[in-house]
Amino acid sequence: MRVLCLVTLCAFLCACSLWPKSAPQLNIQITAASYLNPTAGQAKPLRISFYQLKSGFSFMNESYGSLIQSNTLGDALLDKTTIEIRPGQTRNLTLKLQSNTLYLGVIGHYARINHADWRKLSSINTASPPTLFINANTDSLSIKKTHHFWSRL
Repeated sequence: MRVLCLVTLCAFLCACSLWPKSAPQLNIQITAASYLNPTAGQAKPLRISFYQLKSGFSFMNESYGSLIQSNTLGDALLDKTTIEIRPGQTRNLTLKLQSNTLYLGVIGHYARINHADWRKLSSINTASPPTLFINANTDSLSIKKTHHFWSRL
């Protein structure tokens, strides 16, 4: 009887290792200003693109026009997600992180791109992803990162 219990216990423990670990997730809260992305004096929705990157160098050094081309970032680009946010809206987004993501690049596609602070880069630790809080202001983006206490235990 003891042998049977021991064999059953071992089978259950081994079976647990057969299921793959779930991909790490990055939680993002985006808050838009009420006077967002103004065009002709009226607030307009803003498209925001999130780039999962192996390296942030090209992302920070390329022009806006180059970055919106699909192949500019080459092997550094792991994944891209684009959303739209309306003036005054708060939106939550969860990204499934690629295992080799080291940076998250964020682009705000502002109507007056030459007068906007449209690009931000944040380092990401996939073993312990932070929560990002992004403010989409009238003509600029800002990112604040918060680490969870329990993720450091």
